[in-house]
Amino acid sequence: MSKYDSRLFLDENSSNAKILKQVRKNTQVLEFGCACGKMTRYMKEQLGCSVYIVEMDEEAFHSAMAYAQDGLCADLEQMEWLERFADVKFDSIIFADVLEHLRRPDLVLKKAGSLLKDDGMVLLSVPNIAHSDILVNLYENNFQYMPLGLLDDTHIHFWGSKNLEKFCNDAGYQVVVEDATRVEPFLSEQGQWIDSEKKTFYAQLLYGKEQYDVYQFLYTLQKKEYAAAYGLRKICKIERKFFGMNGSVIFDYGSGFAPETVQELYPVKSYEDRFYYEIHVPQGAQHVVFHPVREKACIVFNLQAVSDRSGSIVPVQVKGTVLQNS
Repeated sequence: MSKYDSRLFLDENSSNAKILKQVRKNTQVLEFGCACGKMTRYMKEQLGCSVYIVEMDEEAFHSAMAYAQDGLCADLEQMEWLERFADVKFDSIIFADVLEHLRRPDLVLKKAGSLLKDDGMVLLSVPNIAHSDILVNLYENNFQYMPLGLLDDTHIHFWGSKNLEKFCNDAGYQVVVEDATRVEPFLSEQGQWIDSEKKTFYAQLLYGKEQYDVYQFLYTLQKKEYAAAYGLRKICKIERKFFGMNGSVIFDYGSGFAPETVQELYPVKSYEDRFYYEIHVPQGAQHVVFHPVREKACIVFNLQAVSDRSGSIVPVQVKGTVLQNS
């Protein structure tokens, strides 16, 4: 009896769940680094897929083979799978937290394209080296490997958002979906090294950082030729959030500002020291109060509001702890 548990527990913020939602039913899937086969089992039993696997750990491999159409127990960087599955074309190829463990992830990703159908997808997840907890630890001159997580002690490649897309493009792919899992600062496994008495100070250091809570990036890739032929462009599902920059808006429908009308706001874009917000004013609202940031005082330079109906500048009145300097 195997020591491995092949049951899969999914939640909306897990990389496994986000990947599996994109696997089409009754398709052919190549899963690299399947471990004991939790996703393999789900794809076979819940999605009706024919799953082919590559896994280096022998015991995990035999556990996963109970749910696989075919498989190879080998170091995937030896490329034996290219010959083993040469006669199969896959609808999906999965690298779930795999590429960061490889010496030549660029070469493996590029070669995998030869086994992909013209309209097939590569589904991958990798950790975000720029997560706030790692940055805070670096500020303290601490780079701490652990058995699991962002700095798994077998990780030998790291990516941030700006170089991950280039990595995929160089391997011959177009990013068609960009998504992420998120963990708030100080709450990841790396957070245990952070001095709790200094968290207020560290929060000030992180103030205004974009993607501060992105734990893993999840990319859906398609071949460049296919993406170009069908005009596919990247869909970004990562909500733009800036640490400490969440504001709020409250509406008055004629009877005063009621708490139930408060809406959270995040900048839709930023440029240098400018932040741009979109406020959708409900029909019937007579007055609007906008708080650019919550629980902080700030200096506002050249505050302007533009109506998307008329394109005209809307008068803005500044009150409270927000100081305007124009």
